[in-house]
Amino acid sequence: MRLRLALALALLAAAPLRAQPAPPCAPTPERHARPVSGEVAGERGWESAVGDWRLRLNRVSHGWSLRVLDARGLDLSLMTPPRHGPTNPREILGWHFRDAANAGPNDGSLNAPQRLRLFEFEPAYAGTAGPRAPLDALPPGTGRGWLRIDDLGLADLARGERARAVWMRFSACLTWPKTPGEIAAEADAASPLYTPGERARLAACGLTEAETADPWLLPRALAGDFDGDGGGDLAVPARRAGGREIVLCLSRDRRLSVGPGAPGLPDDLLPRLEAWSVEPGVRPAPDVLLLDRLEKSRHALTLREGAPVVTRRFQIVTQ
Repeated sequence: MRLRLALALALLAAAPLRAQPAPPCAPTPERHARPVSGEVAGERGWESAVGDWRLRLNRVSHGWSLRVLDARGLDLSLMTPPRHGPTNPREILGWHFRDAANAGPNDGSLNAPQRLRLFEFEPAYAGTAGPRAPLDALPPGTGRGWLRIDDLGLADLARGERARAVWMRFSACLTWPKTPGEIAAEADAASPLYTPGERARLAACGLTEAETADPWLLPRALAGDFDGDGGGDLAVPARRAGGREIVLCLSRDRRLSVGPGAPGLPDDLLPRLEAWSVEPGVRPAPDVLLLDRLEKSRHALTLREGAPVVTRRFQIVTQ
C-alpha cells in the first residue's frame, strides 16, 4: 500500500514553477489576439482552432511539442529561437523543471525554459510550401504567442533518470497583425461620422441631419435585408423629440421607425442599449436585428407583414 502511494505521489508531483506573468492577451488597433486554454495527460496530444490556424501539442518523449499549423498542416512556428539545441521554448519536457541531477526542482543548474513559453509564427507561410531560406536566415515571425504552464505533473524523479511530463494544464494566446483592410473597417465601424453615400441614403428615406447627428449607438449603421425582399436595407440609430429610436431605411426609400410603443419593445431597452448586430435570416426569411444589453439581455427585432415586432431571446435577472 505504501509503495503504491509513493508511486502515485511521484507520478503526480508538480514541479515548482517560477511565477512568470504572461503578457496580456487583448486585441489592439493593429493586432488580433485570441486566448485559449486546455489540459493534456498521458500519451494524448491536444489541438484547438485559433483564428485561421491550429495550435497543437504533440506528445513526444518526456513531454509535448508545440506547433502552429495552417490548414494544410504546415508548421508556421519554425522560426521560434533558438533554432538549435534542446531548449527551444516550443519543447515542453519534464526534465526542464528538474535540476541537472534530477534530485529536485530546477535551481538554475539546468538552462531550460520554465513556466512561460514564448514563440513566433509566420502567417505569410500559410498555404505555401513553407520557408525556402535556411532556418537561421528567417526573419522574426509577425505572429507571436505564449503558453503558460498553470500546473504540471512529473514522473521518473529518481536520480540519474530524466523526468517526464505526464500531465499539464495551460493557458495560451496567439496574436497576429490585422490587415490594412481590417484596420480600416474597424476604424470606420468606430466612427460616428456618416459617409456622403450614407447621408444621401438617409436623406432619401426622410431622415434629417438633426435626427442622425451624433449616433447614440455604434456601429452607426448596419446593413441587411430586413424586409426580406432581396433589396439592401440600412438600420441606423436616430433621435426624435420623444427620445431614441431605430430607423430602418428600406428599399425604395421606405422608412420604418421603431421606438417607444413598438410591439414587444421594453420601455427601458433603447435608453440602455449597449450593442447591436445583424443575424442573417435563412432565405426567404428576413435578416434580424439583435439588440443587446451586454451579458444582461438580448432582444430580436424582425418585420412581420411589414410591421416591427420585438421578441426577447434571453434576460438575466439579478437581485
